[in-house]
This record gives sequence, structure tokens and C-alpha cells, in this order.
Amino acid sequence: MTTAAALPHPLLRVLHGLLALGLALAATWLVGTPSPAGAQAVTNWGVESPGPGQVVAGAFTLTGFVEALQDHRVDAVRSRLRRGDQPVGPVRNLQRTGDAPVGPGMRRSTWTTSVDTASLANGTYVVEVSVVSALHPEGSPWQGHQIIIDAPPVAQLETARVTDGDARTVEVRWVRSSAPDLIRYVVQRASGGGEFADVHTATSADATTHVDTTPEHGAYRYRVKVVRSGADGGEREAVSEPHSVDVKPGASGRPEGDGEPSGPLGSRDQDPDGDAAAPGPRRSGTSAPRLSTGSRPGGRARSPNVAAPGNPNSTFEEHLDYGVSPPPVWDSEDLAQGDEGTLTVFDREMSAQNALVPVAGGLVLTLFGLHIVRFLRENPDQAG
Repeated sequence: MTTAAALPHPLLRVLHGLLALGLALAATWLVGTPSPAGAQAVTNWGVESPGPGQVVAGAFTLTGFVEALQDHRVDAVRSRLRRGDQPVGPVRNLQRTGDAPVGPGMRRSTWTTSVDTASLANGTYVVEVSVVSALHPEGSPWQGHQIIIDAPPVAQLETARVTDGDARTVEVRWVRSSAPDLIRYVVQRASGGGEFADVHTATSADATTHVDTTPEHGAYRYRVKVVRSGADGGEREAVSEPHSVDVKPGASGRPEGDGEPSGPLGSRDQDPDGDAAAPGPRRSGTSAPRLSTGSRPGGRARSPNVAAPGNPNSTFEEHLDYGVSPPPVWDSEDLAQGDEGTLTVFDREMSAQNALVPVAGGLVLTLFGLHIVRFLRENPDQAG
């Protein structure tokens, strides 16, 4: 009996082939589909404004944009200016200012920052941005376009003043320009209401002063013109507000009122005898003590501590007026001759030695008396 080999059913062969093809297609799709952190997470980024080729004449607001998946986080957007191949200034971090949907599962965010051009030379620059995210932790490639900076200079006159009216000299000062492409300063002068004419030119950026000599006395106006390079290679200029001066004879730059000072260091009222009059109110009444102005036998009086103006030995402190009247020295002799009820005041200049003389004399007399008493007690016969 012969046995035939079992062969697969034709239908099973077809099903096996279809299954293998499906598995291959599924594997290919899984490998090729981008993940949120894959190549399609951030689709586009760049500079929104200023637009390509736009001319800016001063500080401006830079706006960047990023288009990415809704669930993809953008950590930061950075910007920079570049002139040729060299970056200009520091890299800036922009601030997020808005979001808007741009398609299924996609959003567009905007980022802004302010750019100051005061320290930049006029010319053509490239402004560009870079995105920092999970896809580009170190920052995406820079993308942007060219803009043109063409700002005028700033001209500000600080002062114009007459320094010597007799010599007809006027000092003119202006604020230093911060433009790196400065060409020159020009000082201009106008007589009265006439036209301005150039009187001085300076090419150094640090020059801020000029001393001008007017042709004659009269009224003048001054201003300063600042010139810098333009973006097209030409010149850009600005003119300050004018300052008016009146040049007339006299030392206008010197303080007025030079003379001897008045007040405590000036002259004092003098009495007929030449002594300084004592400040303060006068005493009233007939029994008031009288100030002594000289030396008397009965007692010496000392005048107040005010030196005569012509005394070469007087000190600076003796001329000072502290606003306090010095205590008067009363004359004892005058007091003794005063009305009834007046008090006798001893001479304030009595020395300690003069005061001890009567005390010492009293002690000597007392000791002498004690010796006499002792002698009489010891010799009663002689006492009788």
C-alpha cells in the first residue's frame, strides 16, 4: 500500500504570505513615525520683525516665532545680531508673549526683546534666533534675515557761558556722543538773530569743550552739530538746541560783591576812650554800679576780653563775637562811694598771697599771747 506525502493547503500558503507582509509593513511604520521629541516636534522658527531688509533708526523690538507640536515644550528662544561673520553684542533671551494654533496638533508661539542701537555703528546686520528645547538642548541652528540700522546722532549742548567779558571769550560745552562711527563735532555761532556759521570743528570723540572769542560785544547764540556715518556710506547729522549769551564788558565769570566781610569780624562801635563798648543792655537806676575803665589805687579793674582793633597782639579768638556779654568787673572804690544800700565788692584780682597775710599775722599774735599767759602762770610773783 503506497502512502502519499501531505502537502500544505494552497489557501494556507496564501494566508501565511499575507501575514508576513503585514508584519513587515507594521514594523516599517513604527520605525518611521516621529515621536514628540523627534525631528517633527519643532517645525519652524525665525524672526518675525523687523522684516527682511527693514530700516530701523533707533531702538527696536525684536519678535521671534516658533512653530511646534502642542505637547512639545520650548524652554527658551535666544536672539543675536551679526555683522558679517562676527556676532555683535551679547546673546539675549526673549520673553514669551503669546500662542496661537496653526494646524492640527500644532501651535505658534511669539517671543520678544528690546534692542538698543545707541552703541552700534550704522550699517547692515543679520538678526536671528535659536530655539532651546528637548529636541535641541544646546540650541537649534540660528535662523533669521538682514536688517539695516541707520540712526541719526544725538546732539546736546550742555552750556554756553561768558568766561571773560573784557576778552569776549565764551566757553561752549556739549555732551559726548556715544556713536562709534562719529565723524566730527561742529560748534556754530550766530550774532543776534542772524544765521549760524561754523566757528570750530573737532574730530576726536572725547572732545566736549571749546573756548570761542566773539568779534565784538553783543548778544550771541551757540549750538553744536554732530555728524556720523550713515548706513549707505554717507553722513547723518543732528543739531542741538541753541543757547544764548550776552557778551559785555566786565569779568562775567567772576563772583560779584568782593569786599571786606561784614558781621562778627567787622568793625565794632567804639567808646570815646577807645575801648570796645560792652554789648548787652544798660543798667538803670541811680544806685547801679559803674564799670571801671582804668586802674585805681583802691582796687584794679579788668576790662572785658575784647582787644582793640589796632592791637597787633590781639588774637583771632578775641575778635569773635559769641553773642554772650562778658561779665563786668566792678570797681570797689566806686561802690564804697555809692548810695546807701549798695554792696561793697572786693577786688577780684586779689592774689592768694595777699589774702594769707592777715591770717598769718593773726596766728602770730595768738601764739605770742599764749606764751605770755604761760609765763604768768609759771611766775605768779612776777605777775603781782
